[in-house]
Formats: sequence, C-alpha cells, structure tokens
Amino acid sequence: MPYRSFREFYPFYLSEHRDRTCRRLHVVGSALVLTFLALALFTLNAWWLLGALFLLALLLLPAMRPQRVTR
Repeated sequence: MPYRSFREFYPFYLSEHRDRTCRRLHVVGSALVLTFLALALFTLNAWWLLGALFLLALLLLPAMRPQRVTR
C-alpha cells in the first residue's frame, strides 16, 4: 500500500475525482448498488444480489488499477 495514512491518500483521491462526470457516475453507480441490495433484501430474490455484486465490481475495477509512482 503506497499510503501510510488517510492524510497522505486524500489529495490523490481528490485529484482522481476532479472530473464532474466521474463524480456523477460514482453517485449513480453507488445508488444502483444500494437499490439492488435493498431489492434483494425485500424480495428475497438472489438475482438482485447478483446484479448488485456485478455493479459493485464495475465500480471497484478502476480503483484496482496499478497506482502511479511519482518520485
């Protein structure tokens, strides 16, 4: 992990989310995941849970890319 504290990580996080479209897509994606999880809970239908996991994976894939090394 390249960051030892949240204080070190937060400026990088803000720089990665400067773009307004990026922030909006994150809000929409997160809302969809929460909606799918709620539907899975209330309907007891596992397909909604599968959909939530798929959307969550799509949201997390960009975060799992290798970090830029700056020295």
